[in-house]
Amino acid sequence: ARAVFRDMEGRPEREIQQLLEVRLRRQEALRRREGMKPLRLVAVTHETTLRQIVGSATIMREQLEQLVERSAVSNIDLHVMPFTAKLTFSMTCMWAYFQYDDSGESDIVHVENHAGFFSQEDAGQVRKYRAAHDALVRASLSKERSLELISSIRNEMLFHTFSLSERPRTSPRCTLNQ
Repeated sequence: ARAVFRDMEGRPEREIQQLLEVRLRRQEALRRREGMKPLRLVAVTHETTLRQIVGSATIMREQLEQLVERSAVSNIDLHVMPFTAKLTFSMTCMWAYFQYDDSGESDIVHVENHAGFFSQEDAGQVRKYRAAHDALVRASLSKERSLELISSIRNEMLFHTFSLSERPRTSPRCTLNQ
């Protein structure tokens, strides 16, 4: 995340530190929360994000290993939308849909893009994000197949220690039967 914030988005170090702290708090809430169950996470990422080397091949292998380890727990469902997936609605930014079961709270969407963060609380707009999220999950691989693909890509990177200037022009592909 630091490499993306610094190198691609050109954010100042103070802002990068704040963003990283928010991410760490989110990760902690997935492991434990005082007096409550850990949060449940259903996430979708595109295969491109797993193959694009950001920083170095070593950093990417470590990131992929973290994805596999952290996604193996029961409250996290990580889905990969493979290159072979049928076209579906998608966004040009990252968003998180927070569903508050039985708490009396209204669902909310937090949107993150290059310009910053904002929250969407309008019920109609929140429903649209939920429908988009559900469509992305349906178009993606199952949790098990996703973890298999991530592991496969991580293993491929063991053999690719290219620097950014030495990387091949095309990324290796993993064919999956769906």
